[in-house]
Amino acid sequence: YDFALNDIFLLQDKVALNIVKALKIKLSMEEADLFGKEGTNSIEAHEALLRGLECHWKYTPPFIAEARKHFAKAISCDPGYAAAHAWLARSIIHQWVMKWEDSTGLIELAMQHAKTAVELSPRHPYALAILGWVHLWHKNLESSISLCRQAVSLDQNNPELLNFLSMALSSAGYGEEALIYIEKAKRLNPYSNPFYEFVHGQAYFVMKDYEKAEAAYLHGCKLSETFIPNHVYLCTIYAHLGRVDEMRVKRDYVLQLIGNDKSKLIEPPWTNKKLADFYEDLLNIAGIR
Repeated sequence: YDFALNDIFLLQDKVALNIVKALKIKLSMEEADLFGKEGTNSIEAHEALLRGLECHWKYTPPFIAEARKHFAKAISCDPGYAAAHAWLARSIIHQWVMKWEDSTGLIELAMQHAKTAVELSPRHPYALAILGWVHLWHKNLESSISLCRQAVSLDQNNPELLNFLSMALSSAGYGEEALIYIEKAKRLNPYSNPFYEFVHGQAYFVMKDYEKAEAAYLHGCKLSETFIPNHVYLCTIYAHLGRVDEMRVKRDYVLQLIGNDKSKLIEPPWTNKKLADFYEDLLNIAGIR
C-alpha cells in the first residue's frame, strides 16, 4: 500500500476491508442467531453494524448519535439487513428516552424500523425483543411483554433478550418474575453495565426491596457517572426513605446532568399506572419535577 502519511486513516480502513474480503469471513452460527438467520451478504453493511455496536455500548449522547449513523449506513448498504433495522430502532428510542434528541417523531421512527426488522426476519430473536422494547415506550403493556417472551423462547441464553423481558415485566408491576430474568442475564454475562444494573434495580424497586434496589443503582452509578437512569431512581429511593441529605446531593447531580432543565428528565417506562403515579410523587418530593 502506497499512501501519503496524511492519508493514514484512509489506509487503515482500506487495509481492514481488504483483509476481511481476502479471508472471506463468515458469521458463526451463534452470531447468525443473534443478527438474524440470513444476516447479510454485504461486508460493508456488517462492518458498519459492528462499528455501531462499539459506539452504542458507551451510552453517551455523542456515541449513541454516532452508533445511529453507523446503523443507518448498514441499512443503506443492505436495506434487507434485519439486525441493522433493529439496532437503529434501539439507538433512536434510546435518544428519545434520554431526551437527547428534540424530535417528536423519534418514537414513531423507532417503531418503523423495529417493525421492518421483524417483517424482514419474523423469527429473529433480537428483532422481536427490540419491537417489544419500542412497544414498552409506547406504553403497550401486553405487546411489550408478549414480544419479549417470544424473543426469549427462541433464544433462552441471550442476556440482552432476558434483560428486555425483565424490564417489560417490572414496568408492568411483575417484579418477582422480572428478577428471575435479569439475574439469569447477569449470570450469562458477568460483565455488567449500567443498563443491566438499572434493570436489576427496577425489579427490586417494584418488589419494594429498596435496600437491594439502592445497591443495584449505586453499582450502576459507579459503572457510569453519566448514565442518568440509575442516578434518577437512586434519588427517588432516597426521597421515599426520607434520607433527605442524600436525596439533595443526588438531586443536584441529576439536575447538573440535564443542564438544570427539568423538561429534559428521562422518560419513565411504567405501564402500570399505580407505579407511574408513585414514581411521579417521588420525583416531586425530590424536587426534580
